[in-house]
Formats: sequence, C-alpha cells, structure tokens
Amino acid sequence: MVGLWLVGQGPGVIPGGVAVVYAPPGGSADPAEERPACPWSTVRLHVDHNRAETAGVQAGLALAGELEYGPDGLDRFVPRLWTAMQMPQPYSGTGDDQSGGTDADVGGLGASINRGPSTIGLCDKLQFIDRFDVDGVLGRVRVVGWAERAGGVVQTCEDTPAADFPVLFDTLTEYLRFQVAAQVAGNGYDDLAGALAHSDRPTHAIIIAGLAPARPEAAVGVGDVCHSIAYDPRVVSAEQVRDALYSAEPERLLEAEGVSWLRQELVG
Repeated sequence: MVGLWLVGQGPGVIPGGVAVVYAPPGGSADPAEERPACPWSTVRLHVDHNRAETAGVQAGLALAGELEYGPDGLDRFVPRLWTAMQMPQPYSGTGDDQSGGTDADVGGLGASINRGPSTIGLCDKLQFIDRFDVDGVLGRVRVVGWAERAGGVVQTCEDTPAADFPVLFDTLTEYLRFQVAAQVAGNGYDDLAGALAHSDRPTHAIIIAGLAPARPEAAVGVGDVCHSIAYDPRVVSAEQVRDALYSAEPERLLEAEGVSWLRQELVG
C-alpha cells in the first residue's frame, strides 16, 4: 500500500504534482532497510510541539483503490472507497521562526506531512464508490472541517464539494499516468516512478485527493479536537452536521451510512 498526495489540489486549484507520503519497500527489498513511518491515524494527530498554535488543520477527501500496471508503467487507478482525512498544513520554518524554508527543502513534500506515526488523519469508516463520475456519490459528497477548542465549536475549513477538485473522475488516472512518466525528483517532489518501483509496484493506494480551504481565523493547537466530515447531502445536510457537532451525541448523525467522520485530538 502506497500513500500519495495530489499536492495543492483544492476547489478550482489543479495539483502541482504528486507527493509520496508513504511507500514501504517491496518484497524484494533488503530486510535490513529502514521502513518509512506509517503516518495514518484515526484517534490522535501530532502537530509541531514547538509552537503554541498550528497554522491550521485541513480537512480533506481520500480515495482508496487499486493501481494497475502495463508495459509502459502505470495503466490506471481504480478507486473503490472514499473517506475523510485531515492533516496539519505544511509548516514553513523551525521553532518560532516563521521565515525559514519548508520541510520540503530537506525531505520532500511527502516528508513535510509524514513526520512520523499519527501525523495524517484517516477515517476508518470508508464508504463505497458506486460509480466514479459526477453522477455517482462523489458528485454529491462535500467535505468540511470543524474544531472543538476552549472558545467552543468553530468551523475551520470551508464546506467544499469534492466535484470542485479539478483532477478527479476521468482526469485522475490520466493525471497519475502522466506524473508517473514525467515527474522527476526535485523542487520537493519525488521520483514517482522510482518510488513505485522501490515498493515493488504496489497494487493498492490511498490518495489524498483534495483539501478544503482553511479559514485563517480558525487556528488550532495542542489539546483541541479536530473533525473532518465528508458527507453525502442526501444523507445529512450541512446544517445537520453543524448541529450534530454542537450536540452531546454527534454520533447519532455522523455515523450514518454516507457519512465519513474523523475525530482527532491534537497532541504535541
């Protein structure tokens, strides 16, 4: 299983490339070779402990599916499931210095979000994709971010239709195929074909397909609880999502079929 991120993709914003966030060595690799940390977590999300507040935690949509290969490399990606995910916004600088370079200058964009275990949130309640086009469930799904903090419950990310992500549906496989053939190491990006080969051409992938825009006034910090909700409006409305998070029993609505709800405590 490999983890990929369509870097920068948001509503109306095309990704700048594909970052490899998790690519363990394949079966033929040296057993002594150090394996990368698996970043996925369902309960806790680690943020930079050097700062009192993070720049923000973004809610997003992830797809799980199968990678198929041909003689010329990647042939297609077949998405099977969708789910909510979230991650801290990539951080520039170190400690209290906000003016330094990004983590991507050292370890790549993938390393800027995979900083070890529990650094990328992924909901374990995955939902089936009925058909991968605008007339299917993902043509309706929306994703939004909320947080519980000292001042109460606050919306941290805009309520965003997944269909507004430019690289989705019939363009996703085309984009991945092109990037595998053309993307080389540099400017924070990985040699994508090399990473897949190093992992012995993995047959399954989790793809961070897009992130909802963060609200700049909604910074969060250690001890806060962040929620990412990807939902089908035919099941629950945006107002019902909001009301559920203000209620004492949010699970009554947010654990329904057609809703993927990720709740994580921020830890240092």
